[in-house]
Amino acid sequence: MFHIGYRKFDELLTGECQPNWLNLLQTPMGLRPEKVWSQLSLRWEFRNAYSSSLPSQHNEIISYISSLFKQIIK
Repeated sequence: MFHIGYRKFDELLTGECQPNWLNLLQTPMGLRPEKVWSQLSLRWEFRNAYSSSLPSQHNEIISYISSLFKQIIK
């Protein structure tokens, strides 16, 4: 389990957490957005973004996170 700030990642997937992704991703934490994306994009959920094994809500979240990184990493 990993955390986004002080919240569990699962809270994001269940809709409990609605973070401001642009602010979160632009906060310096010793990791550049390129490094974060390189790690996220290794996960099977991001490699197979529209997998039928994922609920539609998860696909929407993955699509949204992917689009944010595409905006930040140019």
